[in-house]
Amino acid sequence: PIVNQGQMTTFSATAIYDDDTTSNMTSLCTWSSSDTPPLLVLDEMFAKGMAFPITAGTATITADCPGGFVATNNVTIQ
Repeated sequence: PIVNQGQMTTFSATAIYDDDTTSNMTSLCTWSSSDTPPLLVLDEMFAKGMAFPITAGTATITADCPGGFVATNNVTIQ
């Protein structure tokens, strides 16, 4: 996604099971950013997945979730 500097963004992680049910895994995952700045990602109890775009650039946000599942997303900050 493309996000604007200074505009807080929240990312989420959703598990999709074989029976097509889903579960919000956001609070169970460990969140990080490949580069700080430009993107600061919080991994605190009540702020999991919250991202603060600080400067223009690119970063990869990672959600490392239970069961060995890891998801990444490339973010462009403008």
